[in-house]
Amino acid sequence: MIAGPPVTDTELPLKLFARGKVRDTYELGADQLLMVATDRISAFDHVLPNGIPDRGKVLTQLSIFWFSQTDTFQPNHLISGMVPDLPAALKNYREELAGRFMIVRKAKRIDFECVVRGYLAGSAWKEYQESQTLAGEKMPPGLRESEKLATPIFSPATKAEAGHDENITFDQMKKDLGDELATKLHDASLELYNYAAEFAARRGLILADTKFEFGTVGDDVILIDEVLTPDSSRYWDAATYRPGTSPDSYDKQFVRDWLTHSGWDKESDPPRLPDDVVAQTRLRYLTAYQRVVGKPLFPPARHHCQTGPCFARLSRGGRRAGRQVHRGEHRGFQRARGPAARRSDVPPAAGQPRDRGLPIRHRAGAQAPVKFGVVVFPGTWSDRDCGWVIDQVVGAELTYLWHKDADLKGCDCVILPGGFAYGDHLRTGAIARFAPVMEQIGEFADRGGLVWGICNGFQVLCEAGLLPGALIRNASLEFRCEWTNLLVERTDLPFTAACREREVLRVPVAHGEGSYFADPATLSRLEQRGQVVFRYCDPGGRVVPSASPNGSLHNIAGIINARGNVLGMMPHPERCSEAELGGTDGLKLFRSVADNALKVLMS
Repeated sequence: MIAGPPVTDTELPLKLFARGKVRDTYELGADQLLMVATDRISAFDHVLPNGIPDRGKVLTQLSIFWFSQTDTFQPNHLISGMVPDLPAALKNYREELAGRFMIVRKAKRIDFECVVRGYLAGSAWKEYQESQTLAGEKMPPGLRESEKLATPIFSPATKAEAGHDENITFDQMKKDLGDELATKLHDASLELYNYAAEFAARRGLILADTKFEFGTVGDDVILIDEVLTPDSSRYWDAATYRPGTSPDSYDKQFVRDWLTHSGWDKESDPPRLPDDVVAQTRLRYLTAYQRVVGKPLFPPARHHCQTGPCFARLSRGGRRAGRQVHRGEHRGFQRARGPAARRSDVPPAAGQPRDRGLPIRHRAGAQAPVKFGVVVFPGTWSDRDCGWVIDQVVGAELTYLWHKDADLKGCDCVILPGGFAYGDHLRTGAIARFAPVMEQIGEFADRGGLVWGICNGFQVLCEAGLLPGALIRNASLEFRCEWTNLLVERTDLPFTAACREREVLRVPVAHGEGSYFADPATLSRLEQRGQVVFRYCDPGGRVVPSASPNGSLHNIAGIINARGNVLGMMPHPERCSEAELGGTDGLKLFRSVADNALKVLMS
């Protein structure tokens, strides 16, 4: 993307709270702030006369990414980075602010930099050369520049309003803050660093060191300011890293090097950066974002063939227009479709209960009032598992919906089941979402009807734009079929009303593309609006990265739309709804819908 002019100053119709070297912060009421990252750049305690285009956007979006990544175990001050959440007074400033602002909670800043070093670099290398110490602690002899430390070291510093921060020992920090608060900051910083270093390693990066800032809101200690950006962290390319050298880092070191060789005395007004230095520095920041997040900050321009009506029909989240022709249909399904379509139109899949001759439990009395519809795609198999639970375990009314149906047959809850939903050779669900029935399901959801996607069904809902985000390849690059634990975070929904608050459910997964992914702003919105319904957890209910079978961001196992009537989840509740299958936790979800769907739909 061609760089536009840098944003080096902001003047907004709000009360200015603070103006720093990079950020302009404004007040938003009594308990919120608006932090705007400009493109200003500083070096050697001077703000340089020209900025680096888009630098503020990189710093903001990386901070939002990391805040969203870590808020399951470390609360932070982020509220939103979404343009629609800006106050009405900033209506005319939206284009200027887009991508470079955060709405945050106002906190009382703790005036210490919480630095964690995993490698001997920068000022730590300088201290070691002079005294063989690091943060005042004696270090082993013979260490080389940039060498990995045996364990990451917490190295605090005082927070200076002007000039350099001063490195201090942890003991000094405890004297100033007290043992309890200092230890809390120490432990939180190391946990954040270890998590981020492991994440960066999967991206081919080394997180050599970083610094965090914390504040308090009441009795709570939260992460504030920016986090794990090129300004606060030293990222190296793991492929070119060599101990004993000073590796190139994705930060403003390129600017410092140019200034050092420019002849500037570092006391007078700094010189203007040449255009090539500006361009090279901008590229380093954009590369840092892409390496960490896994995608560019600015998507590449589309080719001309993608800009016309054809692309509009295929873009994610759009509604299918007109009738779609499906060729190559199996002769066994050549039948007329329409209002007269019956349940028997969709034959049982081989190997399912009726096909195997298992005894059918006939229900006594009237049928349950809730009518479930289970969608059948060519090749799916979990449709019959869901149908069995609905029909034979719950005792609710059931109908199967063929992927070409243009009528949902009066269903109150439509289930998109797991199993092979054709198109796995692309991103799973990318083709299935164009099925004719999906147009009806989209309209049904818009009217408030209940839609429940399980496994592949979750993927289809995301591809159809009924839920945000996407499901991508498991982090292990392996198909995972195992029991998992789910923490229930919402019990006020028709899908989870039979569950207890924070209950842990034991539910199996079986997928190769179950890793939930969304951009940082979407993740922030999901979290702030309480749209995460299930998270992978350990048996004790702790949400930890090791509990996720697929590497989902935030350990997300299921989400709801903003209205609360469309649920997508990756685990299979239909496969743990009878004791013979090893558990009955999944039955709670089916019973929740059966008992509450009509209350929701008629309210």
